[in-house]
Amino acid sequence: VYKQIGPVERERLVGKLVMDAEGEYAIMAEGKLFKVILASVTYFKGEAGDEVVILAPKGVASQWAAIENVIKK
Repeated sequence: VYKQIGPVERERLVGKLVMDAEGEYAIMAEGKLFKVILASVTYFKGEAGDEVVILAPKGVASQWAAIENVIKK
C-alpha cells in the first residue's frame, strides 16, 4: 500500500522518442532512457525519431516520465 503525501516537483526535458531493446517506446533525454506509457505515445501519434517534451521528477532518479507533447519531424 502506498500513500502520496504530496505531488513531487517536476522538470521539463526535451528528448527523442526511440524503441528500446524490448521493442517498447522510450525517451532518450539528457543521456538517460525514460520509459513511457504506450497509450500516451499513440495519443500524440508519436513515431520513433520524433522530438518529445516530457515531465520527469526533479532531483529524484526515475525510470518513468510522462509525455507532455510530441514535436513531429
